[in-house]
Amino acid sequence: MNRENIYNKVNTIILEKLRSGKIPWKNNMIAFLPLNFISNHFYQGINWLLLNHQDFKSPYYLTFLQTKQKGGAVLKGSQGLPVVFWKIMKGLPDENGQTNNFPLIKISTVFNLTQTTLYNSSKEEELKQDRQSAEDILSNIISAHNPVIDYNFRGKGFYRPSTHSICLPPIDQFKNPNSFYDVLFHELIHWTGKDLGRDQGAKFGDDDYAYEELIAELGASYLCSIAGIETEIENQSAYIQNWIKHFENDHSLIIKASSAAKKAVNYLLLNNIENKESEAA
Repeated sequence: MNRENIYNKVNTIILEKLRSGKIPWKNNMIAFLPLNFISNHFYQGINWLLLNHQDFKSPYYLTFLQTKQKGGAVLKGSQGLPVVFWKIMKGLPDENGQTNNFPLIKISTVFNLTQTTLYNSSKEEELKQDRQSAEDILSNIISAHNPVIDYNFRGKGFYRPSTHSICLPPIDQFKNPNSFYDVLFHELIHWTGKDLGRDQGAKFGDDDYAYEELIAELGASYLCSIAGIETEIENQSAYIQNWIKHFENDHSLIIKASSAAKKAVNYLLLNNIENKESEAA
């Protein structure tokens, strides 16, 4: 399957979720991030979106081969889920004899642990003990980067590129603490754009603006998922229809934005997540 076909397949899956009323990157329940059963690596980027909001008791996934290597079997009739990974391929030598490697996007299939004979509910208990709080995540980000945040702003929170700062109302002005952290994480993802070289000159309504907003939405939701906090959307129907329109117009948008959001999250967390997580199955 070539790159364009993979982009189309992934985009179709995301669109199907949105059309069914599910927002793949928003948590409406306190759930764990999906992770690989063998490596204990959490899935990030597009694979997090593909595996998020599945109706399984376990957050663990593994391939057919990994199941077999563990002495288990996939239950008859189980439907696998796709994950995307990049495989480094060896290119042909150039005129100077130098070989240039190149990344090749591929698709694999994983099964939830409950779809195998290996399932044991005790694994989830171990995850509960290791979960970070939103307060701890924010504290670590501030210690690592010291972003300028004005908590005395009256109005909606926003990131100001001209001063490389964030303006945010006090936490007691929000509906609940979860909403406060959701907005703050969103603006912190925008804040990473300067150091990561993303275009921050986009105007409201254009494609580049939508791309940056999607990066911030994905990144903030991932940080909320790490903390295990629920997030809400006002006027959810209009929100969903807006992203359906963008994904229908650009089939590569969700993969590109999820990759950029992954980089932003890992930058804020000093790559702590990236060291533990993998896009590969």
